[in-house]
Amino acid sequence: MAEYLVTLIGISILISVIGMITPLKEKKYTRLVCTLCLLCVILKPLPEILGSEIIPMLSSDLIFEEKGDGEDELYQEIYNNTVRDASAQRIAEGLHAMIAKDIGLPAESFEVKVEIDDSGGYITVKKVSVLIKEGAVTKDPHKIVAYLETMLECKCEIIYV
Repeated sequence: MAEYLVTLIGISILISVIGMITPLKEKKYTRLVCTLCLLCVILKPLPEILGSEIIPMLSSDLIFEEKGDGEDELYQEIYNNTVRDASAQRIAEGLHAMIAKDIGLPAESFEVKVEIDDSGGYITVKKVSVLIKEGAVTKDPHKIVAYLETMLECKCEIIYV
């Protein structure tokens, strides 16, 4: 209770000093802000007096439950899987655009699938599969494989669908 009274007296003195040094133009707004601050200090012990069950939002003794280790691990696993899948998709989209541009395959005539490895904290491309549809059967698959293996330094395969 002594802390509360010291705080109340301190805020009252501070409000008085602020009121004395405030220019006349801003006195109205300064008085409003200072009154709201004083009101907050006055109402601070209200939950303790009335009981925190009556006014739970004003209670300063909020209890937050911490998650168990199992939930953190599950969240981390879901997060890692999502990042891995999104990365694989973005890499596949980028490779698709590069193959279409550099090799000259029509974009609708093939698909790119990417297998990535995220062990060790870094995402690396482990394997690239190019699924060639009917329209691009005439293109040389060795050129595509050489292009991807040189660029990514990983295994590359061509699959005719």
